[in-house]
Amino acid sequence: MKKELKRALYGAFEAPESQRKNAFLKNIRQPGIGYFKFVLLQASYIRKWVWGLSVTIFAAALIGGGFMERDVVWVLSALMPYLAAASIAESVRSEMYGMAELEMASRFPLKSVMLARMGILGVFHLTLLGLLVPFEHMYGVFTAFQTGVYLLVPYLLTNAGGLWLVRKIRSREASYVCMGYAIIISAFPIVSKYTITLLYQPEVFGWWLVLLAILCVATAVEYRKTVIRAEELI
Repeated sequence: MKKELKRALYGAFEAPESQRKNAFLKNIRQPGIGYFKFVLLQASYIRKWVWGLSVTIFAAALIGGGFMERDVVWVLSALMPYLAAASIAESVRSEMYGMAELEMASRFPLKSVMLARMGILGVFHLTLLGLLVPFEHMYGVFTAFQTGVYLLVPYLLTNAGGLWLVRKIRSREASYVCMGYAIIISAFPIVSKYTITLLYQPEVFGWWLVLLAILCVATAVEYRKTVIRAEELI
């Protein structure tokens, strides 16, 4: 009896077929958002500890410069890999933690989100580096240009290698492996200061420039491959 009643009610009150449904949905416009507002929005999503780590290293370099004097360049070089590792972990966080599908279902493409976060942190770190170089030059024995190169090399080396590791491992463990890699890179400036002093002689500086150029290309290639991989997930 109940089934017959349900069928009767369904037949009496059956909803009519929708007319021009697709045309109506196409006319619904999503509210637009400017590029600058999009960048600010993504900056607000970057975790606070990433900003805090960057500012802490910057403050430590300013304060420690007066105490460590000549050693400040090596100490700061040893800290650069941690900035790079934090930037990588934040930029590809969605993929490492298995949230890529959720990001792709959001309003903005995963590729745009990844590029925005990479760009924000990259510009922020380069700005801090640009502010630090003249200050550290006052206390160190190198020129401002040499100081900048010695700081950029470990940063870019960690960036290129870290992005490669993240692409190969493709899991949450990638963040730990990337941090372990950063620790190894950070130890090199301190160890080489006392064991391979020839590396910092003026006649060897040309090789540092060659290494810097190679790392710039390698980092750009890894960024491109990371973005292409994000496009493949869509």
